[in-house]
Formats: sequence, structure tokens, C-alpha cells
Amino acid sequence: RRSIDFTDGFQLFLITRSTDLRIPPDIISHLTEISFTITTGGLEGQLLGLTIQHEQPELEQEKLKILKNEESLKLQLADLEESLLRDLANSQGSLLENLTLIESLNKIKTQATEITEALVKSKEVQTQLDEKRNVYRPLATNGSIMFFLIKNLKSLNHMYQYSLNMFIEVFHRTLEGMKDSTARTEDKIAELSKRLAQTIVGTVSRALFKEHRTTFGLHLARALNADGYTEAEWTFFVDKAVVSDAKRAEARVPNWVPAECKISFQTVAVLLPELVQKMSVNESDVWYNWMRLAAPEESYPTFLNKASSFQRLLITKVLRNDRLIAAMNQWACDLLHVPSLSDNSTLQSVVPTTNNHEPILLITTPGADPSQELQGIAYEAVGRERFFQLAMGGGQQAEALRLLKQCSENGEWLFLKNLHLVIPWVTTLQKELALLKPHENFRLWLTSEPHDEFPSILLSHSVKITFEAPPGIKQNLIRTYNFWDEKYYDSKSPVQMQLLFILAWLHATVQERRSYIPQGWAKFYEFSQADIKSAADIIIQQSQSSVDWKSIHGVLLNAVYGGRMETEYDVRILRTYLEMDFNETMLNGAQRQTQLYKGVSLPSSNQRAGYLKLVGDLADSDVPAMFSLPPNADRVVQITRVASVINDLQRFQETKEASKMSREEWAAKLQPLLNTWAELCQPHPDLLSTHGGGGHKRDAKPIETFVGAELAASINMMSKVEATMSDLRKVIEGTLLLSEDRRTEASAMILGDVPLHWDGAFAGPERIVPWLTLLVAKAAAIHKWHSASNNGVLLKNPLNLADLFRPVTFLNAFRQETSHITKEPLVELTLSNKIGSAPTGAALAVNVSGLMLQGATMESDGFLGEVHSADSAGFFQMPDVFLTWGIAKVPTDADAHEFVVGVPVYANATKETLLTELKLRCRSKVEVNRFILAGISLMLEQ
Repeated sequence: RRSIDFTDGFQLFLITRSTDLRIPPDIISHLTEISFTITTGGLEGQLLGLTIQHEQPELEQEKLKILKNEESLKLQLADLEESLLRDLANSQGSLLENLTLIESLNKIKTQATEITEALVKSKEVQTQLDEKRNVYRPLATNGSIMFFLIKNLKSLNHMYQYSLNMFIEVFHRTLEGMKDSTARTEDKIAELSKRLAQTIVGTVSRALFKEHRTTFGLHLARALNADGYTEAEWTFFVDKAVVSDAKRAEARVPNWVPAECKISFQTVAVLLPELVQKMSVNESDVWYNWMRLAAPEESYPTFLNKASSFQRLLITKVLRNDRLIAAMNQWACDLLHVPSLSDNSTLQSVVPTTNNHEPILLITTPGADPSQELQGIAYEAVGRERFFQLAMGGGQQAEALRLLKQCSENGEWLFLKNLHLVIPWVTTLQKELALLKPHENFRLWLTSEPHDEFPSILLSHSVKITFEAPPGIKQNLIRTYNFWDEKYYDSKSPVQMQLLFILAWLHATVQERRSYIPQGWAKFYEFSQADIKSAADIIIQQSQSSVDWKSIHGVLLNAVYGGRMETEYDVRILRTYLEMDFNETMLNGAQRQTQLYKGVSLPSSNQRAGYLKLVGDLADSDVPAMFSLPPNADRVVQITRVASVINDLQRFQETKEASKMSREEWAAKLQPLLNTWAELCQPHPDLLSTHGGGGHKRDAKPIETFVGAELAASINMMSKVEATMSDLRKVIEGTLLLSEDRRTEASAMILGDVPLHWDGAFAGPERIVPWLTLLVAKAAAIHKWHSASNNGVLLKNPLNLADLFRPVTFLNAFRQETSHITKEPLVELTLSNKIGSAPTGAALAVNVSGLMLQGATMESDGFLGEVHSADSAGFFQMPDVFLTWGIAKVPTDADAHEFVVGVPVYANATKETLLTELKLRCRSKVEVNRFILAGISLMLEQ
């Protein structure tokens, strides 16, 4: 920065097209920001003009002629007014005796009357003309809706940015596609709207990752069919509906409704009673059969024909939530008249649509590399000598700019790879592109992984295509063997070849297991090609004469793969894989050779081709059994994906920042949240009261102290939220000024997020409405805990630890109280558990209820059992578990049987907050390993 002198008449105008420009607060306070971005109405008018100019150009010309004439008349009227004022100012003497002035005034009056009459006639003609033009308005309205919905895609991923020029080009292309149509105007406009939506889906979908295509398709279909659902139906669909426990309890639930669907059914019964009436709930046999279908969204009961397509989607959400993604895709495809939300075009088919002014940006994921495919296309299209490619990073920026200028002048193709490695330099590339006057045959191809700092201008003006690594173990193995060429592989000994295949299988397993997060792994780990390269070098080194299994296990577990893992339970899964796969029995020639997977044994071939044949014989798609996961793991993944899509839908809908809203918009967005909070608190008027809480008793036991502290934390959090909601209500009413803190909280809630300084009070949802609902539920439960504690009956009843803000602290208080009773040091106490009844001789026991089991079932005899059906629920209700702290002398399940598996207990299904570990009984060592690989875990709540 530098200070300079300037005169009073100095003015500075700054113009930018960038949407991600960040100006420091001390600078922006000196600027007056004026937005020239296009509005919904403005774009609608522009698209209407383009449509009429294409369909009936004489209407548009007549409209322009009328507008031009109107402006001319208005200018004449302004001139007359100015002339009148000038004559009045220059007149001398009495106005009544100034004949020249009077004649001038009469003339001006006559001319003004004529001009006014002409303007009125012009308005009448314009009205008649607009009636003819409005026949084409539905297409323009739909087009405007589509564009602004596309603009909002960047809330899902920074790389999803599009320019108005791109949309106008698509719009023109759609109009040109029906220029020879002789259909009636209304039918033609309807067909144009349908084709525009289809073209937009194809153009945009190819630039979206698979995980976001459903969200985009659903929102587009919703925006274009606003009359296909009610506001109450949409509110329930996106999990923003709130129903009190009292109202929910009044709803009758049929016997055929599964236990895990009961709450959703009760909510629908309260919010949408007319939908429940259409369901014919007495047809229990029909519903039983429907819920057992593999694809229930394709065959609804016939009596649901009277329900709307969106209402049938809601029924799927309630009764078969695991099939909701498929149902959403089908619903969107039906309304948009497209066969699929996925783009099936190839890179080859995109080439004819490219031009010399727009770069083609290939957005990749780790493991995806379009280089070979593009190289083959380029060699065929322009020749080997006219195609240049350069991997960025390592100081290649200057060479890239040189090649850019050369290729643009000579009409050659340039391929710059891995721009995410040189993000600061990409702005320079963007400026150079703006200065170029490229040859018509020039093409610029770019690749980059998603990056939040990628310049928005280059993104919006690029043709974007996503490239994701093909999923599945088979494709993963193919990529690995493409990396290990024939020269490398065939130079190894037969044992080393087998070890490398085992490594490739392990690498594929740990990578593809990420598809089952959080059951497969607790979180996403970035395993890369560098890992398998390092592991291969180690394996070759440790198998020169004989195989050093221990060293291979140690390095892969503690460095190469295990070094990336953040939880001991993920490391335990990896250790089990290593023990099962890397051992003598796996090698060809073993007395009893073990299979890597059913039907997959190491071949006796001493050539790379033999292993490639084994890979080629694998199924194209994976099943959970390939990862030793239970058959219902796919269902759990689908339910997790549903939660992710619903979260994206909420975020996609609330994209406008509070700072850019009018006061009325701001109030309208906040009012439903304030009403929701009032409705949640209405049944619990005592949640903000400290009555009965008193202070801590001087001789209070640790658990009593904890409950008192938990109550105080509950009241504090409720009071904090209530103060915010009350202040915001007063701001809307105009009786209070908006403070900066309240502005920040309101901005977060308008976007659907939990305000930053509220978050972290407990392990809860990310979205504001579910978070508020859970807060009130926990606060109400903690008040009951406190009442039971005061009455001395807290530990006599089953306790649900999901009620608490800090369940780990409760376990510590429980440990301290046990220590006080037994006089044993805290460090010598270990947590033990027993199912069904308290251990004999335990000093203190707590009956914990409500635990949910994933990855296994609990059999009636207290042993863990396998999940046998893909249709099984994702979580199973555990029987009551009694917990005790003590020294090993206390009889426990672990003492009763030698085979036990340590099962982690998490706050919820996201597995972000680990609480403790329980020991559950198995029948054999094989079962222990099986349950470990199944991702067995316990949750306080789903």
C-alpha cells in the first residue's frame, strides 16, 4: 500500500468480473459497491427478446420501434419543460402583458398535450404487442429459473461455476433445433421448454461429480414443477419439519410399519394426514410385499395412483429410505423427460462442440487420469507433432506460457495438467488467455482437481467435464497393473509376483472400502499411487531369498497405510487384513491355499498376463462381501447418501447471503426458524428454569455433581439460544437494533447452519432445525435425569446416554463414584459390561439402554451373530447393557468366554466422537476377525 495525494475532483472506478474477490474490511469501507449482475426479471426479459427475435422477429422489431419512439417523445417533453422554465426565467415585466411569452406557453401546452396523447396511444399499442409477446414468456421464465439454479451450484462445489454466455449459447442452440417446426405456438413453446431442460441436464451433468447429480436433478425438476407439491410436503422431505412428541404420540402407527420407520410415519401422519388416507394403511399384505421389493420405487401399490408423484416419493422416504436416491433420480428424470441424470457422452463426442476461445477444463479426482484418452484423440485430430502437453509443478510456468503463445498462433493443441498444484499462477494464465487472439484451430485443455481457490472467471468461461476414477476393485486392479508394466512385472520371481498381486488386492480393498464410510472406515483416507509404489519396493526388498512376513506387516501397518489412519479401530481393520492376506497359506503351492475372496486364488502363472486374466474374470461391480462387510452395508451406504443429498438440498436452497437480502427477505427467512423454536419450547416451559436445581450439595456424589453440571449446561445453552431468538424477534418487530453478534448468528441460521459459538455443545447435526430439535429433546431429558437424581432413583432405572451433552464425562463421574465406594485407585479401574443383568458382586452398576449395533446382530444367548440379509436394518437395537467399573475380579462377559471383540461406542452414526469400548462375546477367533472387518460398532443414536 502507498498513500498518494489527490484533488477534490478525483474519482476512481474499479470494475471486476470476479465473483470470489475478497476485499479487506478497512478498504471496502471506502468503496461504494454497485452490482451490475443480472437479475431474474432482467434475464427473463432478455430471453424473451431472444425467443421472439428467433420466432417472430417482426414483433421484436415493432417493440423496439415503439420503445424508440417513446424515448424520443419523452425527450421532446423534457425539452419543452426546459424551454418553458427558460422562458419564464428570462421574461421581464408583467407576465400577463408579455404576449411573446403567452404565445410560447400556449404553443408548449399544445405540443405537450399532443406528446402526452401520443405516449398514451404508444402504451396501448405496447400493451397489445406485449399480449402477443407473452405467449413466449413461459420459455423465458423457465430459462431464467434454470440459469439461476445453475449459478447456485457453486454452493455444492467451488468448481461448479457457469457464465451467462454459456447459457445463452445453449438457449440459442435449443431454439435452432426447432426452427423448422410447424407446430402450434403453445405446443412449440412447451416442447422448447422441455428440450431446454434436457440440454441443460446434459451440459451441466457432465461437469458434476456423481454425488451431486441427484441434488441438481431434483432441484431443477422441483423448480420447473412448483405446483407438483405443497410447501408442507417439501418441508418434510428436506427434514425441516418439526412435530412435538405429544402430537407424534397421538398418531396411530399400523403394525406393518418397521420399528426404524415409526417416527417418520408419525411425523407424516401429523403433518400430512391426507397422504396417510391415500395409503390405505389397512392393506397390510400389500405393504409387506412392497417393502420387500428390491426396487420398490418402480412398482408402487395401485391404490397410490391417486397420490401425486412427489407424494409417492415421500412414502419411499418414510418406509424405504435406503431406496430414496433411486426414487429421487426416477422422479427427476420423469419430470425432466431425460433417461438419466448422468451424462454418457465421451471425451471424443465433446471435441466437436469446443472452440478456440473457451478452455476445456477436465476436473479430476485422485486416481483418474484422462491423459491417455485425450492424447489418442489429439493424435487423430491434429497429429502427434501438433499436440503439446505439460505437467505443471516444478517450475514449468514459464514454459507453459511459451507453449500457450506458440500453440495459439499456430493453431495447435496444448494440454496443461495438474493446475491444482500451481493455483497462484492460474490467475496469470487467465490474464494471458484474455489477451490472446488465437488461431481458429487452437484448443487449450486443462486438468485440475477441485480447489477452493481456483479463479472463478476461468471456471465460468471454461467447458467443464468431470473425470472420476472408475469405482470397484476390478478397475482399481487394472489401474495398478497399468502402472506395473510387463517389463517391471515379469522381471520378478514367481513368489514376488504373487506378493505384488496380494498388495494390489490390499491396495484396492483399502481404497474401495472408502465407499462404505463410516462403516468401512471411520473417515476418508487419501491412499494414493505413491503408497502402493512404496509398499511394492518394500515387499520386493523383503522377499529376495525368503519372505519376511513380519517386516512386511510392520511397515505396511505402521508406515505406508496405517500411518495415514487416525483411529485405532481403523488400524485394527488394516491389521486384520494384513494377517489374513500376507501369510504363507495365501501363496500358490501351499498345502491348503487360502483364497483372497470367494473364487480368487493366486494363479500359478509366472507372467503378468496370467494375473491380468484373473483380474478380467472379476465382476465389474463390488458387493460388500468383497470387503468382508455384512450384506446390508449397501443399505447403510444408501441411507448415508440420502442424508448427504438432503443436506445438499438444504444448502442448495439457502444460498443467498443475509448481507445481500432486503429487510423483508431477511425477516421472511428468519421468521419460520423463530416459529420453529417457539413450537419446540412450547411443551417444555420449564427448560429455562433453574427451579429445583439449587446449588451443588456439599456432600454430593460424583454422579449427582455431574447431573447438576449437565443441567446447568443445558439451561445455559437453552438460554443462549432463547436470548438470540428473542432479540431477533424484536429486531423484526422494530423494537431493537441489530447487533453484530445477532447479525452473525442470523446469517448462519439463514444459510441453514448452526451459529459457530453454539456448535460444539454436543455431538449433533450440522443443520439448524435438526440441531434445535435435538437440543430441546436433550434439555427435556436432562431435567428428568435431575429430578430422578434428586429423588435418589437415577441409577435404579435404565439410562439412555444419548440424552446427555457430555456422555464421556458421565462415564468418568461413574468411575469416580465407583472409586469412592471401593476405595480403589482410579487408574486401576477398568470398564466392564454384561448384557441383561448386573454382574454379581459389582460395587456399582449402570443399566444403559438404547444402544444401536452396526455390523452384527445380538442373539438371544448374548453372542454376536452375523447379518444374513441385504434387506436387514442398518442398525439393531441392543438389549440393556449393564456397565461397571472395577478390577478384573468382577465377573464379566470377557471372563465367561475367551472370544470377545472390542466394540467402539460412538455418540452417533457419523463416528466422529468416540466414547468408550465394550467387550462383546463371539464363538470363535474367526468370528472375531469377521466382526472386526464388518466394521462392528455401537452408537448412542442413529
